[in-house]
Amino acid sequence: MRPKHNMTEEQQARVLQAMQTGLRWAAGETTFEDVKWILGNPAGPIKRGIERVYRYELVEATLEFAFDGAQSDSSNQSPRYFQLRVDGGLITHISGEDCETYLGLRPLVYGELIDGVRKEQGHFLNPGLGDFLGDRNHVGLSYRLPLPADLLFDVYADFDFEGRNDPPDYASLKTADNLRSVTITRTYLTQKELDERRTAKHWR
Repeated sequence: MRPKHNMTEEQQARVLQAMQTGLRWAAGETTFEDVKWILGNPAGPIKRGIERVYRYELVEATLEFAFDGAQSDSSNQSPRYFQLRVDGGLITHISGEDCETYLGLRPLVYGELIDGVRKEQGHFLNPGLGDFLGDRNHVGLSYRLPLPADLLFDVYADFDFEGRNDPPDYASLKTADNLRSVTITRTYLTQKELDERRTAKHWR
């Protein structure tokens, strides 16, 4: 096993800045050219199924920016997701509350109206589900970025934290501060959802 080291404050700041950059890109607030100006030139594109992925290898984390692969020119591609994975030898001491505050995210509330029409289907706390290796000492915290109600997409952020699996209350997982990964996804509304939104606005 590799020895574990605490992240420095400088590394924490770089991780948070990288997440902010990925969030702004997924939300359409910044272009990929701006991303490259901030982070430098990435490796890629790498073809992965229908996605075209650009990759950054930082000292403390690996970053991926994935586009819809239908277009060959990144300036015309649609963002699909941003993912950050922390180096396995680092303990981050970054909590969900830190991420929520820094990035301006809103915890998911099941059944809450998103744009006055659609109901949220996700849950904020997803404890003991395990990471990609099956370790149950992990919790998923899910957030949504508040956006104008007339956009064609939503932006979600799903965080994975390492803690201690302690059901039924999951007290330690609720306050876990060892961030392992985050995936920020742009999710487009279906035609049915767009029609329902349009109809609801017409009858208001």
